[in-house]
Amino acid sequence: MKNQVRILFAIFLALTIFVGCGEKIEKEELEIAGVWEAENMTQSNSFLCTQVYDNHIYYVQDFGDNFSISKRTLQGEEVSSFDIKKGRGPGEARHSLGMKIYEDNIYFTDFVLNRITRFDFDGNYVDSFSFGSDTGVILSFDFFKDSMFFHSMNLTYLGKMEIESGKVVKRKEHTQKKVLEPKDKVRGGVMTIDKKDEMLYVGNISKPYKIEKYNLDFKKIDEFTYSVGKGVEPTKVAPGPNIHGDFLISSLTIDEKYVYAPEISGRALIKQDGSEFEKFDAKILAFNKNSGDLAKTYTSKKLTDIEGFFNIIGQTDEYFVAFFMAQGPAVKKLINEEKDRFVRFFVLLKRPR
Repeated sequence: MKNQVRILFAIFLALTIFVGCGEKIEKEELEIAGVWEAENMTQSNSFLCTQVYDNHIYYVQDFGDNFSISKRTLQGEEVSSFDIKKGRGPGEARHSLGMKIYEDNIYFTDFVLNRITRFDFDGNYVDSFSFGSDTGVILSFDFFKDSMFFHSMNLTYLGKMEIESGKVVKRKEHTQKKVLEPKDKVRGGVMTIDKKDEMLYVGNISKPYKIEKYNLDFKKIDEFTYSVGKGVEPTKVAPGPNIHGDFLISSLTIDEKYVYAPEISGRALIKQDGSEFEKFDAKILAFNKNSGDLAKTYTSKKLTDIEGFFNIIGQTDEYFVAFFMAQGPAVKKLINEEKDRFVRFFVLLKRPR
């Protein structure tokens, strides 16, 4: 009996030491360093149509007859812009699926024309290429070397496309084969490439909360998970088409140590008279790239009770840059307005030293 007690005590001691050596989760409070409205921003796929690049914010505007790419300082002052005429000709576009900047070129993706058009920073048309129906409905994309990597809602979970030819040269098939219909659960979400480590990350927009890590040959390396607790509803397709439910990961950013993602990106219900939003607090989670463990959480007292959507579009040495599409009392205080309206705006969050 004494030997059994000794063995149990030894096991308990070993478990205590093991748990005690786990990575401690740091909790940081962020200060708001600036807030400004994204004037005339496109209403189609807004969160895919903005990027932090070289300490500036770029975003797509829609003026009716043309789109425009606006380059702003982090404080919101316009530095330059150029127009993209609406049409079907070379250098024109009909729809804003997304925008990406890579190696001093701006890539504008058009779902209606099924093509990606490349511009230089002065707005000069460089070239374009088409993508076929085998891609599925593209949710997110990124560039590395001479290829575009993409993640779709159906048909293709991960794909690699040659930029010059538009040919899909590698695919990881999606479990969702057909076009999604109302009440179907959204599988997948947002994708980004860690260009330093040459790894690819996919964040789940619907529960369960997970970030998948792949190499560029689409071999799964790891999976980061997090418990969002009870009361979270799956993200599903609504008539329109539209999407409703609890949006978890709709943005990912990366630095040398961490993968950053929202805890919750939005909570939306679609009704006959429009959308209804449940309140949530904007919270950033930082996962260790090597271990996959949650290392830090970031919150701000002024970013609570958000009614709408929240994304992290990038970071600099000094700031996290957040993008909101939201309404309600919290937004009125942030943008200093009396009238309640649905607003697209950027928030600079000062990073702790």
